[in-house]
Amino acid sequence: ELLTAMDDTNSRGLKRKDAERKWEQVQIKAFRLWISSYIEKENLVVNDIEEDLKDGVKLCRFLELATDRKLPRYSKKPAMRVHQIENQSIFLNCVQKDMGIRLVGIGAEDLVDGHLKLTLGLLWSLFRRLRIDTIKDESGKSSEDGLLSWLRKMTEGYPHVNITSFKDSFNDGMAFSALIHSMDPEALDFESLNPDEREQNLSNAFAVAEQKLGIPQLLEPEDLLNGNPDERSVILYTSLFFHAYIADSEKRKLEGQRSSIATKVSDLEAKLASANDESEELRRLNKELEEKTRQLQLELEERSSSASNLDELVAQLKAEIAYLRAKAIQDAEYRMLLEDKINVLEALLGDSMAEKGAMTEEQRKLLAEIEEMKRRAEELGSEADSMSEERSRMLTSAEDRERRLAEMEDRKSRMQSELQALRDRVSKEIERRKAKAAEVVRLKAELEKLKTKQIVQSQARIGLDVLKHNLEEHLEDLYAWRDLHETDLKDELQEFDLNTVMKELSDKSFEDQLKVLDDRLQQENNALEKVIRLKDAQAKLNDSVIKAGYLTMKGRKEWRKRWFKLSGGSLTYYEDEEAQEVAGCIKLDQGCDVVRQKAVKEDESSNKKVWPLKVTVGDRKLFVRAASKKERHSWFLVLTSAIAHENYMNGCKAANERPDTRITALFASSKTPNLSLNDRPLSETAVGALVKGLPGRDEIEAVSLKNTDLDDAKLQKLCDVLEKLQVKSVDVSGNKLTSASGERMVTAAKLESATSLNASGNEFCDTFAAAVATAVAANESLTALDLSSNKIGAAGAKSLADVFSAGPVAVPALQLSGNPLGDEGAANIAAVFAANKSFTSANLSGCGIGDAGAKALAEALKENSTLETLDLSNNNIGAEGALAIRAMMSANQDIVSVNLSGNSGIVSGDSIAALLAGDGFSVPQLSFARS
Repeated sequence: ELLTAMDDTNSRGLKRKDAERKWEQVQIKAFRLWISSYIEKENLVVNDIEEDLKDGVKLCRFLELATDRKLPRYSKKPAMRVHQIENQSIFLNCVQKDMGIRLVGIGAEDLVDGHLKLTLGLLWSLFRRLRIDTIKDESGKSSEDGLLSWLRKMTEGYPHVNITSFKDSFNDGMAFSALIHSMDPEALDFESLNPDEREQNLSNAFAVAEQKLGIPQLLEPEDLLNGNPDERSVILYTSLFFHAYIADSEKRKLEGQRSSIATKVSDLEAKLASANDESEELRRLNKELEEKTRQLQLELEERSSSASNLDELVAQLKAEIAYLRAKAIQDAEYRMLLEDKINVLEALLGDSMAEKGAMTEEQRKLLAEIEEMKRRAEELGSEADSMSEERSRMLTSAEDRERRLAEMEDRKSRMQSELQALRDRVSKEIERRKAKAAEVVRLKAELEKLKTKQIVQSQARIGLDVLKHNLEEHLEDLYAWRDLHETDLKDELQEFDLNTVMKELSDKSFEDQLKVLDDRLQQENNALEKVIRLKDAQAKLNDSVIKAGYLTMKGRKEWRKRWFKLSGGSLTYYEDEEAQEVAGCIKLDQGCDVVRQKAVKEDESSNKKVWPLKVTVGDRKLFVRAASKKERHSWFLVLTSAIAHENYMNGCKAANERPDTRITALFASSKTPNLSLNDRPLSETAVGALVKGLPGRDEIEAVSLKNTDLDDAKLQKLCDVLEKLQVKSVDVSGNKLTSASGERMVTAAKLESATSLNASGNEFCDTFAAAVATAVAANESLTALDLSSNKIGAAGAKSLADVFSAGPVAVPALQLSGNPLGDEGAANIAAVFAANKSFTSANLSGCGIGDAGAKALAEALKENSTLETLDLSNNNIGAEGALAIRAMMSANQDIVSVNLSGNSGIVSGDSIAALLAGDGFSVPQLSFARS
């Protein structure tokens, strides 16, 4: 029996060891792939968990990428064990303090020594926090319960599948197959599976998951067939399905949105192209109509001129006809007179010849005269006939002209009618074109509006995520304070479930979502204020004493020792410690102020010093003395903190804004070495409270006000306090600051002895850069200086270059990206690389640098032996500058990488062929785009 028991014990021990060995192999494979998936984009990979993570470089970079955090500066090439331990310490510090993961029995030396079990335990804790604890279902369950609930939901309705636990619900492979089929129905044929073929089902499911879903095979069929699998392995493996499903859902959602927007843009562009074609056709028709109108107007003018000439000719003909008519009448009358005279003379002549019978000479003359008169009469008659014919001919010609004139008038009238009709058509066409032009303008405006809306929505989505994040942070503050102070507000505070609220918002417009979230945030703000107020009220009710002790108070005639007690927002003093009757009380929320005064002698006969304080409330003043400087400082600190707290809470209520629990916690703490108020707007109320509450906090060494909507006026107020502290590190990045307050900040932050300054993402210009350069010229302690994304130009670059080239400043990274340096500024910076050997990296991306600047940098870096990485992306560098950089890298073997992406001037062709010549350089990223 004893041997049997020992055999059983040994057997169980072997089984446990075998299970642990398999669990180790699952972890090694999973964590190796998990870490590599983040760092492979930087040309890093983990092949051996024990060896590749020893120096801490890949762990630190993985943590930065996985959590979107910026770790403190760590060594990228740790050559010594002490540097590796330092890297691992930075990693562990972030895991424990920043992420709140509790680690037991593991130190930096264990990771450097490659202790496998401890390393895997650390990575398992990290995996749980980042990949499993983030899983939540609709009911709010998280972690393993949330994952199990999600698995049930995904496999609901599948035959032979009933998921109740991670231990015995996956043994036949049907659950894995159902999960894969629910995610991708085309991946496998679920109906053809036989639950009795367990090993085949498991092998097929693992293979399909890896091939179709990209989920690595962490388990073997035999791990599950025995009916007693390692639950941790199953949890780890199934969590990969959840994250693959979420990633695929987000991808499909984004693709759907992108496709919808692309379709709308395409439709609008097609309409716009059609409208442009119609507009071009309308312009052509309008041009033809205008030309035809011009020709018709010229022809009409010519015909109008011809008609005017015909009118004049007709008038002349009429006058001539009237003259001829009058002359014909006169000639006819004259002819008739001559004929009568001839008849009379012939009659007389006949009578005379009959009487005398002989012709005299006079008679012959008279007869000749008569004959002449007859001839003249005949000529006149002939001339009259000719004139009559001419008259008839002229009358006929005039009638023809009248007819032609009438025809021309008729044609003129028709042409005018046609011209008027043409004008009407042109007017209608112009109106139609105006309408089309207006439609084109409207379509263009709609297209621009859609594009703008696309951009705004994408930015607004980011804003919405920030609002959600702020709401979640606020709720954490709210419930933490409520639980901390055992406040029961269940009647007024309903439990808040962000997932439920998000579900309610899913069918609302973006603007309505913002409004609802803002309203809920305002409600929670009010609730938080009530919690803090109730806490203060409880402190007053319980008479919680913040500080008590003896101070010497000035009376009417003499200084007297009194017992002072600070509690419940009031400073109360008594005759002595045992007295119950209050001698006096000062309310700290009544405009109270405290000032430290210069130390004085206790009396004229003594050299002992006392340390005065002046407490002011309106017109009233209270003078007290402490026995030591330390005691005076202690009272000053608690009084200013209490006054600042009261003022802050009253100010928040008046401004209807949410109290920042970080500020209230600052005022409640006795010691705060690091002041961090990042990523929330810092209101005027908060700035005023800090100005009141920070004096006396000499322990503060680091101040971080990143992304706090800080402007020049607020910073000027804070600088009055900062210059009284011993601050070593300042971060004001991502605000709205200009050089108007920047130079003041340089003085207040004491940059001549500071260790770091982050002023990126503001609007600082050359004068600020010059002030920084002057301040840090002799600073050997400065380890970090970030001035990226400002408005520093060539002059500011020269100021910095002069200091970095000549002074003892040993900053390892040159951060000037996003500044308008240009070629001149790049040339100024080049002088630094030639003289300063402390820089290991330099970021000059987005600085407007062209070929001349790139060539200057390349020339200076040929002899530099410390710089390892150089970022020149998103500049104006062309082929000439790129080739100069490449030649520099061939000459300088210490440069590890240079980033030239985003330089549109680098265009393919023979001029840049040498960039890709084979001499050992790698090209981790390469993309082609049409210019």
